[in-house]
Amino acid sequence: MVLLVIDTSTILHQVGILEGNQFTTFSSSGNDTLAGFFSVLSTFLNNFHYSEIIFCEGPGKLLGIRSTLMFARIAKIIHPHIRIYSYSNLVFVDRIRNRLALPPGSLICVPRNNGQYYIFDSNQITLVRDEELRCHQKPIYCLSIHHREPSNHALIPMTYDLGNHADILRTIITPNEAAETPYYSQNEYKKWTPSRSLCPRKNA
Repeated sequence: MVLLVIDTSTILHQVGILEGNQFTTFSSSGNDTLAGFFSVLSTFLNNFHYSEIIFCEGPGKLLGIRSTLMFARIAKIIHPHIRIYSYSNLVFVDRIRNRLALPPGSLICVPRNNGQYYIFDSNQITLVRDEELRCHQKPIYCLSIHHREPSNHALIPMTYDLGNHADILRTIITPNEAAETPYYSQNEYKKWTPSRSLCPRKNA
């Protein structure tokens, strides 16, 4: 079974062909423009036949995540047999924290806006304010979604490489309802955001 994996949630745009528990073809780029990334993606589409799509639903770079969602939905309309799955980057990094040698008790976060951050803690994604992060005594790693430094200088910028952890990726994917619904109305699409998909409404 051939899977197309796409991650545009951070500054490191990644795409690969996953067969079994390893990537047979993989490409990543730190270029901040999505145009260059989708040019690479088109090369993959012309050379491989895939039966499933896995994409990162964030949290992270909203333009990248929504663009990937729309690509997955278009692929579903053209090829109804394709199955669409997604995963959270915060969950992924938490699963590979030992491989990355992150200190015990450290936090991983993703910036949202207005001094807010998504964190993965106690097996769930929650939204916290900057001042709450400052109270944390352990190191805090921030997934980079822009090429500028985090506003909170106590945060340690980081990225991750999907290519070395395909076995972990397969354990955290779930069916993506938004992409699996081929005729999602415009009003319904406006209601969907990565934050609402991942984070309980009361935390928004």
